[in-house]
Amino acid sequence: MDADADELRDYLMDYCGTAAFGVGAAAMFQMQEIESADDEGLFGIARDLGVDAERFGLEED
Repeated sequence: MDADADELRDYLMDYCGTAAFGVGAAAMFQMQEIESADDEGLFGIARDLGVDAERFGLEED
């Protein structure tokens, strides 16, 4: 995993961590997925959440 993927993972963890206070269990489950996702999985999660992964230097394969 490269530094860009680590940066995206950190961003998504913060994004979902903030949501966990308002939404609850669904965001906590999403955080578990983010922790275990590979680079491609992170891109998919980011896309599903509406986060532009390309700003982290990642592109969909």
